[in-house]
Amino acid sequence: PDETTLLFGGSFAASAAIGDKYSAGGRIEFLGGSGAGPGAGADDYIATITGTLRHMASDNLVLSIEPRVEFAGEDVYVNDDAELESVWYGLMFGASVHFGN
Repeated sequence: PDETTLLFGGSFAASAAIGDKYSAGGRIEFLGGSGAGPGAGADDYIATITGTLRHMASDNLVLSIEPRVEFAGEDVYVNDDAELESVWYGLMFGASVHFGN
């Protein structure tokens, strides 16, 4: 059998400086598809929404906080009770160190 899959996606991101030491931004991403293979159907998609708050602690150190929500057309995320759900959310903390130009 023919197992052709069609995938499509898009992303939009924006950010803005808040003074000299902070910035805020966000992004929205979508990946969808359809096909004839197992697990491929009209509900095959993943969408994400991510916010970002960054603090430039020094010339070389950037601290960030990113709340994120993901949505799927099927139950693919495992919750605390080991059950599948179609929505996942989390909060990520990060640090970046930059050297040179």
